[in-house]
Amino acid sequence: MGKYIIRDIPEKHQTSSELHIMDAERADTGEYTCTAVNDIGRDESAIQFLVQGVPDAPSNLTVVNTTSRSICLFWEVIHDGNSRITGSIVQYQTLSDTQWNGHTSQLIVSGADDSATLRALTPITLYFVRIIAENALGQSLPSAVINVTTEEEAPSGSPREVHVYSTGAQSIKVTWKPPSLESQHGRIKGYYVGYRMSQSPDNYVFQQVESNPRTEHQATYITGLRPSTHYDIVLKAFNSVGAGPTSSKISGRTLKTDPAHSPAFGKRESSLPFYKNITLVVSVLVCSLVVLVLLFAVVVCFKRHSHDQRGEDDYKSSKAAGDSLKMSVTSMSLPTKPPKLPHYTCPAGKIDYAEPYMCNDSAVSKQHPDGRLFATIKRCPARPVYMAASYRQGAEPFCTHNITHEDCIQSYSSSNPENNTKLVR
Repeated sequence: MGKYIIRDIPEKHQTSSELHIMDAERADTGEYTCTAVNDIGRDESAIQFLVQGVPDAPSNLTVVNTTSRSICLFWEVIHDGNSRITGSIVQYQTLSDTQWNGHTSQLIVSGADDSATLRALTPITLYFVRIIAENALGQSLPSAVINVTTEEEAPSGSPREVHVYSTGAQSIKVTWKPPSLESQHGRIKGYYVGYRMSQSPDNYVFQQVESNPRTEHQATYITGLRPSTHYDIVLKAFNSVGAGPTSSKISGRTLKTDPAHSPAFGKRESSLPFYKNITLVVSVLVCSLVVLVLLFAVVVCFKRHSHDQRGEDDYKSSKAAGDSLKMSVTSMSLPTKPPKLPHYTCPAGKIDYAEPYMCNDSAVSKQHPDGRLFATIKRCPARPVYMAASYRQGAEPFCTHNITHEDCIQSYSSSNPENNTKLVR
């Protein structure tokens, strides 16, 4: 069975024909012509066929303008379903873009208007919006959903729970809470704290205080006040758009004298955690670095002292080991100690003076297996040597300063070239 069916109904003097269109749709709309032909001639008749239905879903939904309290929209309906548009329905909500139920708000737009303005909205709020067109045959499918966020607005509420505390002769502490969430209309950036002397006709003097988003309790100090004076305090919250209404006036009084610890000018309570308090973190790091440097210096000094002590101990050990020297005598002609040494004198007040040491064959010499003689002598510490003026004319060795036994041995050998004694260490 096709889409089009024609039926002829014969009658006595005429024939009737019927055209049946199966599953008629909008595309079947048009002009249909019926033509009759006989032996005499032909005739035809045109019929305008119109298929009606619900409108197409609105398209090209666009936001024309947005404020803190309104959204202006524009849309199009491509086909009205061959029936005049009687109105449109603008649906909007804040909960979801998929579930449209009893929480959905609607705006009825009459006639064929293709624009609308949503009013009385909430500032800085995300809305989901869609459009439905309507004619005499029914409603269209909903348009695509769009997301629109309203703009910020100056707070409509004032700070809450304002309290004043006397902290000094020239300072007052003020504490408060932010406005209620539904009256903030945006992120609160700070507060204006105003003060003036009670009963004064002067305007309030305002100071700006930044908001602390990490805590609900806000606080600041007003300084530079007069002692024992009553002051009126007011507050206003502000965001990126502007300031809100002023809070109710509250009074406070400064003290006659400052307590032991009064707040410094501009002091403000801070509840920053340790790792975000830059001043405290830097101070701790600097102190830690100083302590590490001091510890390093102490360790270096201790190691250096230990090294010096070991060197001194090694020197003493080597000196003690070297106090006994082995002397090789290559000749048997050794000088003997003079019986008298009149040229040595001891200055007044001196109880010690140095005497030259002379090797004695019978006392200290020893025979080596290879035939050489050895003598063992003891190293003596350096002592001052004094001599008479007459001795300076002689050829014997003499010293005029503190000397060691090596110096004496070298001087003695150089002053006696005829002596063939050779000392080997």
